[in-house]
Amino acid sequence: MSLVLGVDFGTASVRSIVVDSRIGSILGSGEYAYRYAPACSNPFMVRHHLDDYRLGLEQSIRKAIKEVDAALITGLGIGSTGSSILPVLEDGTALLDLPAHQNNPNAHIWLWKDHTPTEEAVTINSLIHRSYPHYLKRIGSIYSAEWYWSKVLHCLHVDPDLFGEAYTWIEITDYLLFLLSEKTHIDEATRNICAASHKALYDGEAGGYPPLSFLKDLDKRLIPLGRSLHRSDVQPCDRQSGRLNSEWAKRLGLQEGITLATGALDAHFGALGAGVDVGTLVKIVGTSSCDLTVVPLDNPLSDSKGLSGVVQHSVLPGMWGVEAGQSGVGDIFGWYVDSFLEGSHQTLMEEAAALRPGQSGLLSLDWHNGNRSILQDQNLTGLIIGLDLSTTPAEVYRALIEATAFGSKMILDRLEECDMHLKRIVLAGGIPKKNPLLVQIYADVHERPIHVAESEYASALGSAIASSVACGIHPSIEEAQEAIVPKPTHVIHPNEKATVIYRRLHSIYRSLHDSFGVADSAVDLHPVMKELLSLKNEG
Repeated sequence: MSLVLGVDFGTASVRSIVVDSRIGSILGSGEYAYRYAPACSNPFMVRHHLDDYRLGLEQSIRKAIKEVDAALITGLGIGSTGSSILPVLEDGTALLDLPAHQNNPNAHIWLWKDHTPTEEAVTINSLIHRSYPHYLKRIGSIYSAEWYWSKVLHCLHVDPDLFGEAYTWIEITDYLLFLLSEKTHIDEATRNICAASHKALYDGEAGGYPPLSFLKDLDKRLIPLGRSLHRSDVQPCDRQSGRLNSEWAKRLGLQEGITLATGALDAHFGALGAGVDVGTLVKIVGTSSCDLTVVPLDNPLSDSKGLSGVVQHSVLPGMWGVEAGQSGVGDIFGWYVDSFLEGSHQTLMEEAAALRPGQSGLLSLDWHNGNRSILQDQNLTGLIIGLDLSTTPAEVYRALIEATAFGSKMILDRLEECDMHLKRIVLAGGIPKKNPLLVQIYADVHERPIHVAESEYASALGSAIASSVACGIHPSIEEAQEAIVPKPTHVIHPNEKATVIYRRLHSIYRSLHDSFGVADSAVDLHPVMKELLSLKNEG
């Protein structure tokens, strides 16, 4: 029996699983909910405390291996959200661990959904469009405020002293794997090609990370960081990144020297764990949504506008990895329930399920945390239209779910405009297993069967898959998937009557989408309220 560990650092917690790499059975699991995240008065600032990640790693793995023989575990894989980055010293010490910076939010992990660097993103986009247009295809035409260089540049602007102390900035996945390894200099840390390519403009066929001339054009103080990055080894997830050191072997209860796989973004590992392949779109639906598929390298996309990235080897080695997504899904539902109501998600879901499509008279835009795809604009906000004095909480709840489905449909339509022929949609992540109403609405809006990933641990399963290849149990990711990923047995089909209504609602959604999101859009919004009222009264 060959066992591997998969670890998934999400937005709210870390989950670890032990997997029998030959047949895919999950033999143990453990979870740790973050508790030390610093409070930020600025709602656009979202930081995490490194102690949660170190303690979470230890506690979740200890729980996961409690009932298994740890001597049989041969490999460990880690994925996390991204771009979630941390400033560190040359020896790998996090600035947060220095007494002078323990209360400085800029020394914490800058989480993926930190949107403070919107102005810096504008600066970077201006430079790319002006002088480096070859980057446009790999970023879908717009560099995001959520990504690596936006955050680094923002820190340089708001806290130049802290920035000056940092030797480099590193994705938290790569940092944790460095911490676990026997490596002693941060330049030895393996950077995962997934985050490097999608978030930091890495291009293996054009010299790697952006040239120093690019960084000089942004701010010459970025050049030392650029030199550090150019010294880094960048690898796909099927390669070894190091071996477990003695200190962490004792802390985790594992054997010293086991293989550490190269990391990846949690959603990309989730795609592996949900069975992504050519023609399959995997949607990781959690606090946000990440949509991922793959395309053979000999079939490059002619157009990537509006997507979050098209890069080599980022999902499956040897394939183009294609990413899109929505900046808020579960976060939107949580905001509504936690901020305004004392009821539970379960109660609202049951009440909302009793409503027919269009009955609420409401339509929402799912931009409460900005728009990741297709508009790629973090300076957009949410909207609910059609409210009146009879509107109920369940009606609003359903409208918010429908909004995320309509936003998802915009992404699907864009992918198909790019000549991607998607035969299957798989929903994975924390929400689909808990919210059958969402799955049914997605099937109705997309007018396609929706497959629900069998494993609730898709992202952790994906990191276990990478680990099994990195330590030589399986020769490739595809063969590891075949052995480990359970085939979906839960398929939800669209309701024909509902799809008719949702076509009409999606047309209205698209009008709102273009009117508020597309500059100089000539959309007449005068009929919108009347059309919603008409749908409401058709019962």
